[in-house]
Parts: sequence; C-alpha cells; structure tokens
Amino acid sequence: MRRVLKVIWLSGYRMGLGLYRCAIWLAAGLGNTKAQLWRQGRRDWQQQLAAMHFTEPVLWLHAASLGEFEQGRPVLEALRGLYPQVPVVVTFFSPSGYEQRKDYPCAGVYYLPLDGPRTARRFLQYVPVRLAVFVKYDFWYYYLSALKVRGTPVLLLAACLTPRSAVLRAWLRPLYKPLIHSYSHIFCQDSRTADLLRTRLDYSATTVCGDPRFDRVQQVAANAQPIVPIEAFLQGRWAIVAGSTYPVCEALLQSALTAYWPRDMALIIAPHEVSARRVQQIMERWPGIAVRWSQWQRGGGALPVQPAARILVVDTVGLLARLYRYGRLNYVGGALEKGGIHNILESAVYGVHTLYGPYHEKSPEAAALLAAGGATEVRQAGTWVQAIREAEQLSPVHVAKGERALKFIRRGGGATQAVVQWVSRRQLL
Repeated sequence: MRRVLKVIWLSGYRMGLGLYRCAIWLAAGLGNTKAQLWRQGRRDWQQQLAAMHFTEPVLWLHAASLGEFEQGRPVLEALRGLYPQVPVVVTFFSPSGYEQRKDYPCAGVYYLPLDGPRTARRFLQYVPVRLAVFVKYDFWYYYLSALKVRGTPVLLLAACLTPRSAVLRAWLRPLYKPLIHSYSHIFCQDSRTADLLRTRLDYSATTVCGDPRFDRVQQVAANAQPIVPIEAFLQGRWAIVAGSTYPVCEALLQSALTAYWPRDMALIIAPHEVSARRVQQIMERWPGIAVRWSQWQRGGGALPVQPAARILVVDTVGLLARLYRYGRLNYVGGALEKGGIHNILESAVYGVHTLYGPYHEKSPEAAALLAAGGATEVRQAGTWVQAIREAEQLSPVHVAKGERALKFIRRGGGATQAVVQWVSRRQLL
C-alpha cells in the first residue's frame, strides 16, 4: 500500500512541477517580471555550472528567497570563515532572493533548477557537494533523494513546525516522512518543532538551538550605516516606520493618523510590494504629503515638495533592515490578515516598540516578543492611537517596551555557534 501511495504521490508531484513550469512560462509571456526573471535565470543553468569547473567538493546552501537566505547567512559566513578552503555555492528558488544577492561575495550564486530526477542528477554532477544546508522549509524530493544516494550530509536549518503544518497532516505524513528522513540532522527553532518531528514523523536527529536570524539582525544593526536622505527627510522629527505593509495595514494606519497625528512626527512606509501600482496606491491614499524615496534621493533631499512632506514611501528593496533604526515606533506587516508575518526581529533589534497584527501563529518569535512585553498586537485604530501618544510622550510604558525588545533579541542569539560547533565536531567540511 505504501509503495502504491508513493507512486501516486510522485506522479502528482511531477505533474505539479510541470504545471508550475507551464504557469511560469504563461506568466512570463504575459509580461510578469518575476516570472520572466525566473525563466531567464534558469535558461542556461547547465552551461553556467559547467563553466565553474568545480574541482573540490563544495558547501551548498539553498534558500527559497531572500528572507531564508538572511536566516542562513550567519551560519554560512561562520562556516566560510572556519573553512576558507571550501568553495561555496548558494542557490535560490525565487527571483526576489537571487536578484538581491547575485553579487554576494565569495560564493557562486545561481537559481536552483526546477526539481526533477534528471535535473537533480545533473546538478550534482556539476556541483560536487560535500555538505548541503537547506533553510527552513524546502523539501525538494529529487534533490534530497540524489543527495541521500550519494551519502552527502544534508542539514535543515531553522526548522519551525506547528501542529497544523502540511508535513504533519495525517494523509500527507506517509509521503513527507521519507523526505524528512533524508536530512542528516535538523536544527529546530523551538522544542515544539523537535517534539513534533519525534512524535509524528519518528525523527529524532534534532538540535534545538533557536533561530539564526537573531544573530543576523544583531550583525546588521551593529554595522548599519546612516542613511543620509532619511535623516534629511526627518529634519529632527521622530518617525513611525511601517515595513512590509499591505493595503489593509495602510488603511488601519490611515484611520489612526486621521484621529491623531503629532506635529513633530513623520511616517516612513516600506511596502511589501514595490510595484508602480502599489506605490501609486499609497501616494493616492495621502495626496500632497507623501513623497517617493526614488524622487527624494535623486533630488538630494531638497525637492520643492519637501516642506509639506510628512510621509516617505520607500519604493525600492533592500533598505528595510536599516530603516527600522529610525523609528521611535515601528510596525511590521503581514499579520493583519491570515498569512505570514514578516521579520519582526529587524525592528526589535534596535530596541524599538514594535506593533503587528494578530495572525502570527507561524512565527514563534512574534508570540515570544509579545510575551516578553516588547511588542503590541494591533487590531484596531484605537490601539495605534494609544501607541502613538505613548511614543510621542516617551512614556515609561513605551520606553520599557523598547528595552524589553532589545533584551529579547540579545537572549535569542547563539544558534549560529551551535550549528557551526556541530558541523566542526563531526568534521563535515
């Protein structure tokens, strides 16, 4: 019965891959930029890899997108520092990761070819992997199978499961179980994940070491350089920084600011999507008082509209982790509707009181930061108004929340060291 289920699952898996490829081709043909980048980046992948002529086994890190890469980055850089003689290959599935980090130094950066039996074998022929590190959620059947056949150790980094995770659903569990067992070791963000792996999937090769993002955000904060155009825009005003926002986030914030907007306060919005349509949508929400980052930067912070500008709309990517340092009060999007909250640690690391929505069940750090008293869950405009008043007055409640956020970040570090020590003890590189 299990063999029949596997055959059915594999047939469905390969069909799903084929449909995904067709959808990408169709979207690319219709002008979707991300789909075009996805397709173009994989067009000559064999020639790209063959041209590298890897003669030594490599350390391979795969991340689905930019967020996962930043999560695995401190581990990668620590291993690279400890084993400088080992070549490094980084792959991405999403254009948003590849396009941002394609020039990452000291590593070959590529798109991961879409999974398949022949593709996985050819990829590993061109890239002789000594140690593979996957970040968080990726379960590519043929890549994992090919690595297992070769006896290559494969680590899963920053795993985080809830009882509702797809891999634990009863009807999918027999299919995901072999994939989980393809990993040599799984580093878990919390003990709940390790318990679920053990009790539901009979997998016990785990280490609970926390989330490497705690280490990464501390690195970024320690090395953050001033953003001169931001300081020119603020001109001594204090700011709310709203990052990774969606329309529902902006609508709630608008309701709050209509009720109460301090004279000496500015607003910086960095939407999750920076397409022309989304940016224009934000500009139309606040006509006459909003300015685009791209225009402000080109104008050297001296645009004619400057005296009236109270809102800066950041229409580029890559700045958010540094922007949060300018907030006296920060907001992280993604949790006002059921979905996925974005990186709250990038805000908390600056000791800033952080707000976010209620739908953050997939983020253990979001619940933990609330429990630590370093954040506020926002559902309505009234909560926003209260937080703004407290920030304006630098009330003891507001200050204490920021201090608790910073303590929370400092307590959460150490995952990178735990992973590197584990690899070093076993001489995997």
